[in-house]
Amino acid sequence: MIKTFLTLFITAAALPSMIILITLRKMDNLRLSTSLILNLLWLTTIIYIQPIGSGSKINAIIIILYLILFNNIFLSFIKLIYINLSVQNQIKDLFGKILTYYMKIFFIYPNYILRILLTSGNKMLDFLNNAMNSITSEFLPIEPLKLIDKQFDETSKFTLLTFENNKLLDHKYLFVALFTALALEDEFKKIGQKIMIVSISKEDKTFNIHKNIIIDENTTIYEYLEKIKNSIQAFYESGYPITTFNVLQVKLWDYDPQAKIKGKKANNSIYQSRRSFNTSSLNLANKDLNLIKPLKYPKIVNKTLIATIDLETIELNSNQIPISISFSYYLNKELITIFELIDYNLLLILQPVLDLLQQFLS
Repeated sequence: MIKTFLTLFITAAALPSMIILITLRKMDNLRLSTSLILNLLWLTTIIYIQPIGSGSKINAIIIILYLILFNNIFLSFIKLIYINLSVQNQIKDLFGKILTYYMKIFFIYPNYILRILLTSGNKMLDFLNNAMNSITSEFLPIEPLKLIDKQFDETSKFTLLTFENNKLLDHKYLFVALFTALALEDEFKKIGQKIMIVSISKEDKTFNIHKNIIIDENTTIYEYLEKIKNSIQAFYESGYPITTFNVLQVKLWDYDPQAKIKGKKANNSIYQSRRSFNTSSLNLANKDLNLIKPLKYPKIVNKTLIATIDLETIELNSNQIPISISFSYYLNKELITIFELIDYNLLLILQPVLDLLQQFLS
């Protein structure tokens, strides 16, 4: 009984000692000396109470414990010598190489191989899970997801439908239930083509499950699954299980292919987000402000004569805070960039702002 207790105690002490020795970057003489003495004491004790071959049932455990103790003694001894040698010393270089190769052979490489094996096993399990979900989804009855919210975005001209995955459905069965619920809504039944995007949300995380696709009121569940099958598989392989998300959002835009013809007003809001030159200024009451005037849309642009100013910001408490400003231009076939950091506190006072601008331009 006492032998078993001592063996467990030494094992419980030796393992943390090994972890500290292989992970802690800086250890002083006191720590290394203490580690060396304790591990020597534990090794002497275990040799006395549990010599190798004393019992067939515990031989494997005892051998592993011996290896851990020998490892701790070796690392403590080598590191203790290494830190006490002068910087320019060939013996120190030799001990450094010994430590490096020892750590790589016995810890880094095995850990790397183990990670590969676990990753491969995880991918295999994901593949089996997806295959089984695909099979079971064909036998389960289709029940539409519950619609919990519907709103129309006046700015971007899309309808946002929010559904709840309250039964934590997975894989194809989830999308069958989603599309079945969507087909019940008036926005889907409306005649004409629509652009559809699906995203999932949980707390502050939102992921688009598949790219925007074009559907109409006659699109079937099987046609929908065929359009998104590659996106679903890619999403699953990304490592985010869909069962952890219980809210799905569907965005629907009315789509009119003829609206892109020149001279006709476009109704496809999703296509209007392309960047171009600003050709109209803000409608401000004070016309005397010396604002930067927008560029007229030119027929030919000589890009070598254009300079750019970039104001970098970060988001803090839902506010965009400026942190730096940069100015780039070409001069004599050479790209020149000026970069300055911004003290946000000084922006609250007018004069430092003018000083900053003067310093930047000079």
